[in-house]
Amino acid sequence: MKYLFFILWVLPVCVQAQHDSCRLKLSGYVLDKQSHEALAFASVYLSQSETGTITDLDGHFELNDLCPGDADLVISHLGCQSRTFRVQLTGDTAYTFHLEHDSRELNEVVVTEHREAYTGSLPTSSISSVRLQAISGKPLGTMLKEVPGVWTLQTGPSIAKPMIHGLHSNRVLIVQDGVRQEGQQWGSEHAPEIDPYTAGEITLIQGAAGVRYGSDAIGGVILVQPPPYPTDTAVHGSISLAAFSNSLGGSGATRWSGQSKKLPAMQWRATGSYRLGGDAATPNYRLANTAFRENNLSGAVKWSKAAWQTELGYSRFSTDLGILSASHIGNLTDLEIALQADTPLILRDFSYYIQAPYQHIVHQVIRSFSTFRTGDIGHLDLNIAYQDNHRQEYDLHRMSDGGPALDLSIGTALAEAEWKHRSFMHTNGSIGISAMNQQNVWTGRFFIPNFISNTAGVFWMENWVSLPWKAEAGVRYDVRKLRSFRNDGEAITETTRNFSHLSWSGGIGWQQERLSLSFNSGSAWRSPSINELYAAGLHHGAAALEYGDPDLQIETSWQNSLSAKWESARLQIDLGAYVNLMDGFIYLEPQAPPALTIAGAFPVFAYKQTNARLTGMDAKISYTLFREFSLEAGAAVLRAWDITNNDWIIQMPSDRLTGGFHWHFHDGRDQGWDISAGITHILEQSRVPDTEDYAPPPAAYTLVRMEAGSELHWGNTVVNWSLSADNLFNTAFRDYLDRYRYFADEPGRDISLHVFIPIQTKNKTS
Repeated sequence: MKYLFFILWVLPVCVQAQHDSCRLKLSGYVLDKQSHEALAFASVYLSQSETGTITDLDGHFELNDLCPGDADLVISHLGCQSRTFRVQLTGDTAYTFHLEHDSRELNEVVVTEHREAYTGSLPTSSISSVRLQAISGKPLGTMLKEVPGVWTLQTGPSIAKPMIHGLHSNRVLIVQDGVRQEGQQWGSEHAPEIDPYTAGEITLIQGAAGVRYGSDAIGGVILVQPPPYPTDTAVHGSISLAAFSNSLGGSGATRWSGQSKKLPAMQWRATGSYRLGGDAATPNYRLANTAFRENNLSGAVKWSKAAWQTELGYSRFSTDLGILSASHIGNLTDLEIALQADTPLILRDFSYYIQAPYQHIVHQVIRSFSTFRTGDIGHLDLNIAYQDNHRQEYDLHRMSDGGPALDLSIGTALAEAEWKHRSFMHTNGSIGISAMNQQNVWTGRFFIPNFISNTAGVFWMENWVSLPWKAEAGVRYDVRKLRSFRNDGEAITETTRNFSHLSWSGGIGWQQERLSLSFNSGSAWRSPSINELYAAGLHHGAAALEYGDPDLQIETSWQNSLSAKWESARLQIDLGAYVNLMDGFIYLEPQAPPALTIAGAFPVFAYKQTNARLTGMDAKISYTLFREFSLEAGAAVLRAWDITNNDWIIQMPSDRLTGGFHWHFHDGRDQGWDISAGITHILEQSRVPDTEDYAPPPAAYTLVRMEAGSELHWGNTVVNWSLSADNLFNTAFRDYLDRYRYFADEPGRDISLHVFIPIQTKNKTS
C-alpha cells in the first residue's frame, strides 16, 4: 500500500492534460488583399504536420498541438491564388494573412467541407480532440464539467446532464453533427443520448442562442462535432480504451474513416463503442443497483462534386441504467428514516447485475445534409433528419405481464433550409427556415399524455468584421402548436396550446493582439414542456411524484453578457459576467409531506412559475512560471433570485473554486510527459428559499484530482496513455444538484487508465 500511495503522489493531478509532445497554437485571420474582407471557408494547411482546417465566417482559423520550428502554411480560397507562407513557431502565434483574387475564370470547384463552427459573438468554450481522448469513457454531462460556468445535474453516478449558468434540460440544446438532439430530455434523470466517442470536438455556446438554433436555446447550445473526413486515400482508424476502478468498469471504441481511391468523390466514417460498469462505490458503501451498460454505433457517407455535396448518416445509442435501489422506499415510515439516515436503507455487495428499478433507452437518428452553390453569391444548405427515441422504465413493482411500468416513444422529424451569402462590404450572413414535428405515445402507468407538437421558424443573421471590430445581429420568429390527448376510460379529450414569440440577439467585439472584449445582448424563449404542463404521478427515475400546471405560460429570457480575455506569453485571463432576466421561469418545488402510492412512498414535487434574475461570473486564470509549467485557477459564481416572491430559487448550483498546475516536459529521449494536479472546492449552498425541502443542502466539500500521461512509440505508431485519480483522498460528500442526495453519498475515489491507439493503413481495395 505504501508503494501505491507513493505512486499516487508522484502521479499528478489535473485541470487539463494534453498527451502529445507538441502543444503550440497557430491562429489568425485570412483576409482579401484589396478589400480586407474576411475570407470564409478558406483552406489552411500546414504541410509539415499534415494538419489543416477551414476558416470560419470571420476568416478566423486555429491549429492546435503543433511542434516548434519553421513550417510552410498553404492557404487557398475560391477565386484566389493559393499562397504558401513561411511561419516560425516558437510559442503560441497569431498572424493575419492576405490573399489576392485571381482574375482567371474557375471552371470547377469541389466543395470539401460544409459545417463551419459557431462564428457568432457569444462566449464559447471547447474540449479538443486531445482532451477528449484523456477523459474518454465518461458521459457527456460529466465531461462538460471541465468548462467554466457548466455544472452537472446528476441522478446517481451514471446519469448526468449539463447545466449552463443554472439552466438545464429543455433550456440547453445539444446539436450533434448538425442535428438538434430530441428525445424525452425533460427529466432530470434523462441523460443526453449522445456517444462522446463520435466527437472530434465539443463546443459549448454560453448564452441565449435561440436566433440560430431555435426556441429552447435559452441557456446555451452544445455542439458535438465529428472529426473531419480524411483527404487522402489511406484508411484512418483508432482504438480507444478506458478502465475505471470505482465501478470496476471500462469502455472501448473504434473509429474509422477514409476516402475511396476509385471514387474520390466519396468519403466515409464509422464508429462503434461499448461501456460497462458495476455498482459504484462511496467511501463507506456500494450504491446498490447503479450498474450500467451502453453500446453505440454510427456511420456516415459523403459524396462531393463540383458545386454540391451530400451526406447521409445513421446512429444508434442504446443503454441500460440501474436506478438506485435505496431511492424506492416501500412505506412512509421507512422514507422518513431514509431521508435522515447517513447510510442507504438498501445495500448489496458489488454486482454488474441490473435489476428493477432500471431504464432501457434506444435512440436512433437518420439524417441527410446537402449543400449547393448558388452561383458566386453563396450556397444553400438543406438539413433533414428523423429521430426515434424509445424509453422503457421498469419499476420495482413489476407489471403483471413483466413489461415496463412506463413505455414512452417519441418520433421527431426535422427540416431546415439555410442560405448563406458570400462576404459583401465586410458582412456575411444567412437566412433560413426550419420545421419540426413530434409525436409521442405512452403505455403502462400514466405520467404524461400522448401529444403531437409542430414547430416552425424563420431566422436572419448577419456578421460584420472590420478588424479589430466585429459585430453580429439576428432575429428569429417561431410558432409552436402542442396538442395533447387524454383517455379517461370513456372518451379521448384533446387540449391544444399555441405558443409563439420573437427571439433576437446582438453583439459587438473588439480584438487586438493580446486583449479582446465583447458584449452581447439577446432574448430567447421556450414553451412549457409536456411534463411541466401535464405530469401527474410517479416520475420513476427521479424517484418522486411530480405534478404539472396546465396554466403555465411561455418562458422568456433577456440575457446580457460581457467577456474579456487577455493573452500574453505567460499570462492568460478569461473573465465573463452575465445577467439573465427571465419572465415566467419554471421550476420544480418540493411539496411536503411525501405521499404513499401502490409503488411505494415518494417525495412530492410540483411545477411553479415566477419571474427570476440570474446573475453570475466565470473566471479562469493561467500563469506560466517557466517553460511548459503553468498554474491555473478558476471560479464560477451564480445568484438566482425569485423576483416575484422576493426569495432565492431552489436547485441552483453553489459557488465553485478550482486551482491546479500543469507540467509538460520531455525526458532524455525527447518523450513528452504531462503531469497535472487540480483541486475543486464546492461551497455549501446557503442561498435556498424558505420553501421546505426534504433535506437541507449538503455541506461544502473539496475534491483533488491527479493525472499523468505520455506516449509509447511502437514503430511509426505513437500510443497516447494517461492515468488519473478522481476524488484522490476518497472524500465522502453529497452534491446539492444530485437528486439522490436525499438517500446516498457520491462515489469515492476512481482511478482510471486511458489508452488511445491511432491506426493508418493504405486503402488498396477501394
